[in-house]
Amino acid sequence: MLRAGVSEDLVVSVALSQTLCYVPNTNDISRLIRFERFAVFLDAGKGDNKMNSHSAKVAHYGLMALLLALASAPLSQAQSFETGALPAWSFQQAKQGDEEPDKKELELKACGPKDIKHRASTDKKKERPTLGAPADKALVFVVRPTGYGRAVQTKLAVDREWKGVNRGNNYFFFTLDPGEHHFCSQAENRSVTSLQVEAGKTYFLQQKIRMGFNKARNRLEVLDEEEGRKALAKCHLSLSEEK
Repeated sequence: MLRAGVSEDLVVSVALSQTLCYVPNTNDISRLIRFERFAVFLDAGKGDNKMNSHSAKVAHYGLMALLLALASAPLSQAQSFETGALPAWSFQQAKQGDEEPDKKELELKACGPKDIKHRASTDKKKERPTLGAPADKALVFVVRPTGYGRAVQTKLAVDREWKGVNRGNNYFFFTLDPGEHHFCSQAENRSVTSLQVEAGKTYFLQQKIRMGFNKARNRLEVLDEEEGRKALAKCHLSLSEEK
């Protein structure tokens, strides 16, 4: 039970700072102790001093973030929990992942306008196009070969222009002039990369889906031709247009 006179939001903030901001380690006992303390905190609102709905919601999302952090922590980077110390791992770092320092600059070159929304549908009847690129252009396929987060849109822009939208088991394609281009794939997050393309060649980009906080997150990956063909075989054409 919360002590009388103690701000509930303050207790939530302290608990989250004590719980979220640690480097996950491989010691299962330590993990269980941390979960247990958090569970006790969540249960502390029983009785006369119940946590308000805002505090409960913050605590709920805090626990979700911790679960994601522990699940995704590389075992080779395991470290122990240090109570009261400034953590090497933080909530903000978890959200950013392994972003490069120049990611924001690349986003400005790659991502399309934020205010443009799209509607999308799937054409399961249309045959897949031939994989041969035009002699003077590069052919690019953007594939999303899994059904995970099926309804969540993953948009892709090239050089600040939106090219298409995928959902689960979708693909779309387009041609580009030879040279360097900047790519931006957007779901809950933005994943960016640059690629030098050549005329007459075919390229495959996969929007790889993983769990997010509010909806699916994505990572843009370049596939070789064999991987690209296999991924394309699992997909149906996505049709999209601006709202």
